[in-house]
Amino acid sequence: MTSVHAAPDPAALRDLAVSAARKTGALLLHHAERGLRGLDTKSTVTDMVSDADREAEELLERLLMTARPDDALLGEEGAGRTGTTGLRWVVDPLDGTTNFVFGYPHWAVSVAVEDEHGVLAGAVY
Repeated sequence: MTSVHAAPDPAALRDLAVSAARKTGALLLHHAERGLRGLDTKSTVTDMVSDADREAEELLERLLMTARPDDALLGEEGAGRTGTTGLRWVVDPLDGTTNFVFGYPHWAVSVAVEDEHGVLAGAVY
């Protein structure tokens, strides 16, 4: 049996993206204030990932999947799940990790939701 879902409301999706990005930004500001912990590299020595990246992605996943548990998710740090609604959240929990690591205030939380036609809503905070 196929799951039937109502057409998504782009304004509601945008509001969720904004709320999730702001809450995740607050978590990252806390990390920035207390100092960096748990720094590793991914594909190259300049492709860094920190505990802040991982915790931010966990928070985004929890916020988005609590609100929309049947949607799919793709995260920069490896989070992923399939969904049944035709919608997929694409998140970069700490866009600009290198700047974050070196204390430059030029980083962001990026959250978007897409369907098979492209992006429906998003937020960069």
